[in-house]
Amino acid sequence: MRTIDLPGEEQPNSLEEWGPVAQIDIAHGPQGIGQSFQFHGGNYVALIDTGARMSCVDSGLAERLNLPIVGSPIEGVGATGPFNSDPVLGRIHIEDFDTVVYGRFLALPLVEHDQPYHALIGRDILRRGKFTYDGVTGSWSMKIEPTDDYNRS
Repeated sequence: MRTIDLPGEEQPNSLEEWGPVAQIDIAHGPQGIGQSFQFHGGNYVALIDTGARMSCVDSGLAERLNLPIVGSPIEGVGATGPFNSDPVLGRIHIEDFDTVVYGRFLALPLVEHDQPYHALIGRDILRRGKFTYDGVTGSWSMKIEPTDDYNRS
């Protein structure tokens, strides 16, 4: 497993302040037959959010990256209150785990609600691995088991 150091002066305080975060990149889907997903080389930050049932992407970022809306809006309740979110189709490369996840993500206004994250990695992805959070040392780690199927619907 890889332990990831978080920004901040002291690890326990940093983990408490920022939470477990990972670097990610996001790709939009092919625009035509025979085309592939194109990552944008973005340096985005995702919160590992064990309280989130579904993973999500900031709605402003999803719009800028032209992530296509797929399906009907989904209603739910999050940290900022009730929401009605369009699911978007995309591919997220979680660089710290050398893992690519393809599927639907909720588009939520994270940045608009003063969240310092571009995405949330929820239990739909976390269920594929082992997540360890050590509050005493201020470290965390995650190991995602190799599988042929990282697709989510």
